[in-house]
Parts: sequence; structure tokens; C-alpha cells
Amino acid sequence: MTATLVVRGRLDLGLEPVDVSIRGGQIRGVDPTADRPGSRVVGDTESLLTAGFLDIQVNGFGGIDFNRPTLTTEELAVAMRAMSRHGVTQFFPTVITAPLPTMEETLKAIARARAEDPALARAIPGVHLEGPFLAPEDGPRGAHPLGCVRDPDWDLFQRLQEASGGLIRLVTLAPERVGAFEMIRRLRKAGLTVAIGHTNATEADIDEAVVAGAQLSSHLHRDQHPLHPALPALCGRLRDLGRHGPERHPVPADPGRCPA
Repeated sequence: MTATLVVRGRLDLGLEPVDVSIRGGQIRGVDPTADRPGSRVVGDTESLLTAGFLDIQVNGFGGIDFNRPTLTTEELAVAMRAMSRHGVTQFFPTVITAPLPTMEETLKAIARARAEDPALARAIPGVHLEGPFLAPEDGPRGAHPLGCVRDPDWDLFQRLQEASGGLIRLVTLAPERVGAFEMIRRLRKAGLTVAIGHTNATEADIDEAVVAGAQLSSHLHRDQHPLHPALPALCGRLRDLGRHGPERHPVPADPGRCPA
């Protein structure tokens, strides 16, 4: 008979601790705490139990860089297992700006790994495309190579989406680039989520991007120009992204770096 694992703690900040019984990889019961002879008990009455976290921006983890065409299934699995030890049970491998062939081959490597390993298929619900439709200026551009950033291009995106096997679910772009608003609308119509990031946008650009369908901010302030004249207002506007439309989303931020 398969042994029972009991995870003890407070569920959703409830006042009374519970025992979550797991057997055969499935939750079999959620009950008040009690002696559990024959079961392995982990956690205690002060532990907090939550669902596993979804990290929507992971460029690499545990010493493994995801932005390589040579990325292997085993390397991605090692990173997955390392993240799971920190409570992250699902993640979006995040592919950054590079020469187009490099981005295509990297996306193919991620799709191949996911197809080869059922655990990776469960852990990777999608891919985050962070580039190449980003600001060219030093500062907002971050570490993305200047020679590879460009205006939004639907045909180019389609090439990348095909390389990923349809896995791209989230796209970060700079809304001030030519064609960005139309790109946002097309991405949203296709069922993708759009984030604003690596941008030198004005408040008007941000407003128009939100109207077009942008819902997230990647790297709140960190990849904006430190001397941007509208920075305080932009930070507040970006923080409000999740309040628009029916969906609410987390905003990756750098606490303390945005003026209130």
C-alpha cells in the first residue's frame, strides 16, 4: 500500500491548522490535525499552505541559462526541480532579444524539452517572449542588444510562435514603438497577454497601450530611464495596469525604486 504523506499547516490564512493527506500523488483529504500513525508528517501548525506559485518571468535558474539554442531537456528539468523546492510549481521560460535564428532555435529547444518530459509539460504552461520589440535607448533597453531590438512585426512574431509550437503566451513590448498598439490588439485577439516593459513611453503611450489591451508591466521602473521626466506618474500608471478589464495580474516590481 502506498504510504500517506501528511502536510500540516494553516490553509489560506485560516485560524485552525489542517492536515492535507496525499497518497499516490493525489490529495485524499483535508482534515483537522490529529495523530497520524504510519504517515509521514511534514510542516507544523504554524506553517502556511498555499497553491504552488506560477513565475511568469524566468530567464534561467539554478545556474542554467534558458536563452541558449543548446538548452537540453535535462537542464530544463534540473531548473524545474530547483524551482519546485522554493514553491514554484509552474513557470514561463522567458526568451529575450537575440538574433532571430537564435531566438527561434531557443524556442524550439524549450518546446522539444516540454514534449519529451511530461513533468516539464505540466510545469511549463507557456513561454514569455521578452523582446525584440523594445526601446532602443540605453537604460530602458537593459541588457537587450541594440542591434536586435526593433519595431513590432506581426510576421516576425508568427515565426517565433511557430518555432515555439504555439507556446508563447505572454509578450513584453515597448508601447512607444511604431506599430505597438496594433500589435497589442492583434496579440490580445489571438489570446495572448501583453506586458509593457523595457520602455521609454510617455503617459499617453501607456494609456493607449492599456486601451489596446496591455495588462502587465515587466520590470516596473528597473528598465526605464532613471531621468525620465514622467517617471513618477508612469510608475503609478503601470501599477494600475491590473485594474483595467476583467482580469487582475501581478506586476513584477522593484520595491522602493518608484516614487510614490
